Amino acid sequence: MKQLMIVLFRSYGQRSLTAVGLAVLTVVLLVAAAQAHALLIKSEPKNDSVLEQTPDQISAWFSHELETKLSSMQVFDPKGNQVDRGDGSVDLNDSDHASMLVSLPESLPNGPYTVRWTAVSADDGDTTEGEFSFDVTHSRAPAGQSLETDHLPAGDERAIPFGELIVAFGFLLVIVIALTHYSRLARGR
Repeated sequence: MKQLMIVLFRSYGQRSLTAVGLAVLTVVLLVAAAQAHALLIKSEPKNDSVLEQTPDQISAWFSHELETKLSSMQVFDPKGNQVDRGDGSVDLNDSDHASMLVSLPESLPNGPYTVRWTAVSADDGDTTEGEFSFDVTHSRAPAGQSLETDHLPAGDERAIPFGELIVAFGFLLVIVIALTHYSRLARGR
């Protein structure tokens, strides 16, 4: 390892290695900051689902523990009217406090609905907002029939947001390539 550092230092010089070190530190800090936000992982029903009946409730799971008094979720019809029962909040039965529920009236008219959520991270108070939608094509089915919704595949609900990682590593790659070409140009190669 020591020999590798000596070769790198001789090849690129102290300034270039310092710049690479700062770039790596920046990427690590960006990824850490992105992970501090409570991001939507999955919902039930999932985004753009078409349902044959009105669900009893809407559920959403997030990547971090949520602030119970500041996080909320509402359901709106196409005209922008709130149609849920006004109880959209963190699920206190979830020991991680990383999910929200909102209940719906017994039957919603056919049409599209938008679920809007505000998630406040319990870790640092950072706020994220978003929405997803679903369509109801029939009123609630008679008792005894089950609600069929599309489900996301089961996975780690605390997964790292890979989109942010890809962007961060892309920036790192661009910086390393730029530094490599800069040092070659500076030496007159």
